Amino acid sequence: MHNIQDILRDAAQMGAVKALESVGLTTGEISQRQAYETYGRKYICEMVESGRLRPSHIGNGKTGTIRYAIADILACRTADKIQASIL
Repeated sequence: MHNIQDILRDAAQMGAVKALESVGLTTGEISQRQAYETYGRKYICEMVESGRLRPSHIGNGKTGTIRYAIADILACRTADKIQASIL
């Protein structure tokens, strides 16, 4: 039951991010550092290495900020939790 609640929470967050993005209140992006702090460094790195998550924006220069779309991260999380609940 706890896993279903997590799935619904992630799906609701994804909808909220998309809604705020569509009305122009936010860009819907998060920096790599913030993504590591919020969702876990290991999880973000695994998604990037597997090709399921790609940066939505990379700043100029070798130290440019890497940004990810929050909706993409939440979509991957939701898909992982759905697959885990099926197994």
